[in-house]
Amino acid sequence: MTAVLMMVLVVLGCIAALSGAFALGVFWAARRQTPPPARALTEEQQRAVDRARRELENFFAYDGTEQRRQP
Repeated sequence: MTAVLMMVLVVLGCIAALSGAFALGVFWAARRQTPPPARALTEEQQRAVDRARRELENFFAYDGTEQRRQP
């Protein structure tokens, strides 16, 4: 009877150790994946972002009509 009880306790201890290690791993990984603080953009970088945003808006606003060159 004591051997069965010891076996059950060993199995429960292994399960507790594995679940504790899993929980610690999840929390450690979540803590490491926090993004670094954002830096302020320079004027040149901000102009590049604005230019790219305008190009993307123009791209998605195109409805397929024929475009003609202005004389």
